[in-house]
Amino acid sequence: MLRTCTLLALSICTVASASAAGTNHETSPSHKKDARVYVTLVNKATWFRDVQIDGHSYTMQPNELLTVKAPAGTVVYAGSEFGKYRRGDALVELTPSLDHSRVSIK
Repeated sequence: MLRTCTLLALSICTVASASAAGTNHETSPSHKKDARVYVTLVNKATWFRDVQIDGHSYTMQPNELLTVKAPAGTVVYAGSEFGKYRRGDALVELTPSLDHSRVSIK
């Protein structure tokens, strides 16, 4: 019985020391801050506007706000025809200079 307990304690100490030694490289995932841009879109028209952002469609009612949080470089497209815009036309590209600003859509 004493030999079994000694062997068990020795095994536990070996496992604990091996895990405490660690490795030469970082095993946890790195939490890099990606460049996200926060923009508020404002529909200044008297009629609804459809916009498409990153493959998702959104309908904006008159005077409605739509807050967008997306990586820099994301493009907001027209989801329907309105004014001089046709479906699929680029309305605005989200850049770091637009961070925390309002963009009007007419």
